[in-house]
Amino acid sequence: MARTVSTSPTTSSRRDGVRPAHVLVSTAPAHGHVNPMLGIVTELAARGHRVSYTTTEEFVPRVEAAGATAVTYDSVLPSGPHAEWPEDLQEGQLLFLRETENVLPQFEAAFRDDRPDVVLSEDPTGAGRLLAEKWGVPAIHMWEYLAMNEHWTMQDEMDSYDAENPATVEYFTRLTALLSSLDIAASPEEHFGKVLRGGIALYPRSFQYRGETFGDEFAFVGPCLGDRDFQGGWQAPGDGRPVVLVSLGSAYNQRPEFYRTCFQAFGDLPWHVVLSIGQRLDPAALGPAPANVEVHAHVPQLAVLAEASLFVTHAGMGGTIEALYHGVPMVAIPQMLEQEFNARRVEELGLGRMLRPEDVTVESLRTAALTVAASGPVRERVLAMRDETRRAGGAAAAADVVEARLAARK
Repeated sequence: MARTVSTSPTTSSRRDGVRPAHVLVSTAPAHGHVNPMLGIVTELAARGHRVSYTTTEEFVPRVEAAGATAVTYDSVLPSGPHAEWPEDLQEGQLLFLRETENVLPQFEAAFRDDRPDVVLSEDPTGAGRLLAEKWGVPAIHMWEYLAMNEHWTMQDEMDSYDAENPATVEYFTRLTALLSSLDIAASPEEHFGKVLRGGIALYPRSFQYRGETFGDEFAFVGPCLGDRDFQGGWQAPGDGRPVVLVSLGSAYNQRPEFYRTCFQAFGDLPWHVVLSIGQRLDPAALGPAPANVEVHAHVPQLAVLAEASLFVTHAGMGGTIEALYHGVPMVAIPQMLEQEFNARRVEELGLGRMLRPEDVTVESLRTAALTVAASGPVRERVLAMRDETRRAGGAAAAADVVEARLAARK
């Protein structure tokens, strides 16, 4: 059942001619989906807009701290330290559609007498996006993953995408019925076509496949880094050794053999290794860690990246772009298909190396890490991408797009 938890955002000046508005932000209740939006929330709240954020109880403190009003709901998505997410992209699509069916009535009840003026949504079939169409209010798609248009989509690039997959067939059948139930006069294909017409991408344009084909309706603003005090602090040891961060993210991180491989690959190198293993594994189960490796359930990623010389990552978009913001090269080991596209792009642009999980051995991991860390050309390209990422505008540029959409509606 949806309820609200109020906060009192600070206020600041808005763009000329833009009145205070009610902005609804709707993302999946997961670390990699909520954290990238917090900087935008803070910026909008500072400009005097009232921001509502639909989320679950777990994320209320950070949403409140960012300056929003949390609107909580009961979710059917995996949650908690032992959550298991589907690794198949088509099964994942169906799971998120089931979540939409679950939360739609909760959102409708929560906003029945308090309609937003604009909706920011990362999921084209998410409840926020669909309700925006039903309510007749503008929706801005937030590309927390690689953007798509008529020239490039993930599905077109996927050898494994099967339109006859039972999960895909069920997905489109249920989505058709859902659109009809909301009186949205569009087929699933037509609905997706609307999403592909623009939005805000939380990474720089040059990281986008076929980036030259994306027009001005796509705003590539880079990461919108907000306050991450809720993640705690971290300090480098101060002994001059290069810091290497290893993390497979918060979803697909139950990989004890991989972490033991890291022990062997990096244990005798003159590096200080920070290993983030998630909450589902007991560090003791990995065996004794080498003296130069610290093991944590989670770490304040931005704080560590600010000191890091190398990032061994699953190549989730959030962490990938945070690494580029800090000028950190990567060894990318994707754990699912969406991450593989990011990892390929890292390698294509000369920002690091990609290793497929099945190709990871002590020797291959050690070689990739040493090669990337020692490469002058990689370092030069990463620093150039860092500069582009920081010039992209971040949260202020994203808020400008939101306010421009609000102004155009007048």
